Amino acid sequence: MGCDRRRPDVIASDHIGSLSTGSATWIYDRRRGVMPSVTKDKRTGIFIAKFIDEHGSRVNRSTSKKHKAEARALAHDWEAEAKKKREAIQSGHDPDLTVGTLLKRYVEDHLEAKGRASAKTVRAKVAKYLLPSLGTAKLDDVTSEQVRAVLDRAVVEGEQGPQSYAHLRGYLSSAIERAILLGQWKGKNVVDDVARPAVPDPTIEHLRFSDFAAFIDAVPESDRTLCLTAVMLGLRKGECVALAKDAVDLSNPADAVITVRRSNYRDRAKAGKIRHVPVPPMLYPFLVAQAERFPASHWIFPRSDGSQRSAGFKAADVVKRALCRAGIVIGFDHKCRRKGCGHVERQVDTAGRRCPICMMKLWASAVPRPITFHGLRHSAATWMVQSGMSKFAAMRIIGHSNEKTFNRYGHALVPELREATTPFLARLTLNAPKLLAPSGGHRMDTTGDEAAATGAGTQEKAPDFSGAFMVELDGIEPTTSSLQSSRSPN
Repeated sequence: MGCDRRRPDVIASDHIGSLSTGSATWIYDRRRGVMPSVTKDKRTGIFIAKFIDEHGSRVNRSTSKKHKAEARALAHDWEAEAKKKREAIQSGHDPDLTVGTLLKRYVEDHLEAKGRASAKTVRAKVAKYLLPSLGTAKLDDVTSEQVRAVLDRAVVEGEQGPQSYAHLRGYLSSAIERAILLGQWKGKNVVDDVARPAVPDPTIEHLRFSDFAAFIDAVPESDRTLCLTAVMLGLRKGECVALAKDAVDLSNPADAVITVRRSNYRDRAKAGKIRHVPVPPMLYPFLVAQAERFPASHWIFPRSDGSQRSAGFKAADVVKRALCRAGIVIGFDHKCRRKGCGHVERQVDTAGRRCPICMMKLWASAVPRPITFHGLRHSAATWMVQSGMSKFAAMRIIGHSNEKTFNRYGHALVPELREATTPFLARLTLNAPKLLAPSGGHRMDTTGDEAAATGAGTQEKAPDFSGAFMVELDGIEPTTSSLQSSRSPN
């Protein structure tokens, strides 16, 4: 038998040999390496298992077994588990990676390091809904059923909808995919087996064109150009906040262009896209005046001191107050201001009323239509489509490359649908005038084309943007008939 020079206390042989050093017995086999061994502490009577851990170090670990054979079997199990971990670590797989560590790396190294605006929200939701149940669980041991149960419980306890379920599922799935991509973990993404919920499209109110003039007139002069830019070009709030003067070419009214490349404090716009948007002639003087208001500022829409507005700038409050001043409301809330009462009732007018509980006078406050600053972007997309602009040009201005996403912005206006169905209803009436006449004596209008023409003349007309915006792949080009839609703006 030969002796291993690296381990003088270990016997090496072609088969299996042993050597006692003190109270320990180590066994070495050239084919299998150092095998675990067991010794008994003479003072306490506890069996001590000795084996090589996942880092390649020799360790001693106490056992609770009363017989040496049971302690040796346990030592073999520990050795096998350590060997499995050691091989996994060498291959780049971390078997001890927990879900909490995984999500922390995703938020800190991916979202926060890149300045993503969603980092704060993601961190809060992860800490509230995912970490309490999955934070200490090893990723190797997590199953799709466990993930599904945690997400279901989070939605029920937090009174969230399917969109929140989809967001939480996406956070965990993205974190695992990133770990696999970076070689930090090699395994299957268990979230793939968790079905995505059906998320309905969000309902976002847009401004009617008939209310456009009253709304803009009600916006304070300090924010009027901001709202005009949003409603005419469809810029997002973050893109307006980050709009610098060097990104706006106002040297010539005919060639004025806005280059959208930033959002809030980030040096990249949404999805990393840069787009060039032509400035309509009617917006040009407003932008020139806005730039001259703050000659020393680097920004087009800065604070009063010339610094950049924060990402938390409440542009929705500007829209809300303007809607109330313009009378674009859905009703009036009559509130009782008596302490401890709290009575509120929704009415359609501001007539004086008294509280039915305490007989105090009720104070009326306008309730505006639920239109946010982002609703102005929806309004711009809707009006572009309604005016007959080609969908290609409208998508280039709004900044969408996916037609399915853009379709959510082009709201179908009721006046257009009513106008489109007028000839159809007229033909039905002509073919069955008696059948479609109600018993109360009210008959449908059967004047045919005359009724259709009369109805069309009384409908709301969308703004004509067909000649204001024309965008080609290579930049800004003059208006051409090839980009215009063949259907009439009306």
